[in-house]
Amino acid sequence: MIEVERHYADVLQRDCRPASALLVEALRRRAGLPDSRLGEGAEEVDPTTLLHVARLNQVTLALATLRDWTGFEAIAPTVDMTRLRTVAINRKGLALTRRIAAEFEAAGLPYLVLKGPLSQVTLYGDPCVKPSGDSDFYVGAGDLPTARRILAQQGFKGGGGNLSAWWIHGLGEQHFQDDAGNVVDLHHRLQQPGGVRLRDEEQVLTEREIQSFEGAQYTVPSSHDVICLTAISLTRALYGREPGGRYLLDLARISRDLAPDQLSDLLAHAKAQGIEGTILFALQLTCAVLGPLPIVLPRHPLSLEDCALREMALIPWTSGLPWPRRRELLWLFCERRPFPFLAEAGRSGMADVLRRILS
Repeated sequence: MIEVERHYADVLQRDCRPASALLVEALRRRAGLPDSRLGEGAEEVDPTTLLHVARLNQVTLALATLRDWTGFEAIAPTVDMTRLRTVAINRKGLALTRRIAAEFEAAGLPYLVLKGPLSQVTLYGDPCVKPSGDSDFYVGAGDLPTARRILAQQGFKGGGGNLSAWWIHGLGEQHFQDDAGNVVDLHHRLQQPGGVRLRDEEQVLTEREIQSFEGAQYTVPSSHDVICLTAISLTRALYGREPGGRYLLDLARISRDLAPDQLSDLLAHAKAQGIEGTILFALQLTCAVLGPLPIVLPRHPLSLEDCALREMALIPWTSGLPWPRRRELLWLFCERRPFPFLAEAGRSGMADVLRRILS
């Protein structure tokens, strides 16, 4: 947290727009999108600013694709060191995930491994694209007591503090840590304030898939649900005015290989879960920021230039951005349906009130 605050303190003193434009090129290359080339003005980008922006978007390793950029030599040691640290962190996280997943399996507890190295293997064929030291699991709300008991038997204790109740009731997750510093995030909800709740979260469990990696098997979300959950994370980041580069990268990578019939199936799946508006907006935002993408989409409904959306998604701390009101964003995510909008606005408001009280 201190490291993140230091990066924010630094970028607030800088003009990050040129760096965000170059970061777009790095993300396009890492996603494997065609026709990637350095744009005009790349030589003028300050390497340190680019590094800070990439770190805050959690995509530092994507900068390794810019080795033909004249400023890369200045950041090469940091990028290479980040790769080594990411390998160490993610390997440790994988070992923890394997251990906890085995315990859940032995107890007959339905679970999903969310995000992390396993998701990176699926998307990129590499478990070390982005640092991910914690292990994230999702279980049904009714299975929470069993999951907590298993974690306690493995030496994990639930996080305390004033905000622990907000994490559990407001965000639908709880942090557990053992004496060695290993962290497990246990989710019992897949939606967070500022996003749209799935109509049937239990269906994500029933439609889970088996992923094999290095001799072990895990249950993970289906390919459709991976996209849905990533889209929810991106829209929530935009709603919260947080950097969303890591989600844009994943959605661009997914879009690269998405055939028209697969896109139709995805939107039908999202519509059945009540989040078609969220999926469409997330893909439209990805296209606006990193486009063009190989998929055909209607233009996003916000009357904003692509460059403004890019800055909102990658450098949201920039002053003077034409931010839409949060309720306008939520209205779009809810496909302009009054009842879902009122429900999600109420949940978001209650979560914010709870956080303020506990703080």
